Amino acid sequence: AAAASDPKRLHDYLYSLVQHLAVNGITSILTFEANEGHLGASMHEARFSYMSDNVIMLGLRGETETKRTVRIMKTRNSAHDHHVRSLEIGERGGRVL
Repeated sequence: AAAASDPKRLHDYLYSLVQHLAVNGITSILTFEANEGHLGASMHEARFSYMSDNVIMLGLRGETETKRTVRIMKTRNSAHDHHVRSLEIGERGGRVL
């Protein structure tokens, strides 16, 4: 998003792409790097959040040892846990603690 010369054109393109995939029964996963560490930190994030059914934030914390975290920021039409949870990634995949 930061490298796009025309933010409106990028927005319209991504919206059209996501809609096209959804109509054809394809689930899309788009990633977005948040500079400030929370949703809504920039105009770009706010513009793309509304077109998402789910927003999952992956993070890192810890000073002496790096710990991965996961948080469900948004789930459309469903209740969800608002807490930050620890996330471990091992040889058998990811596990939320």
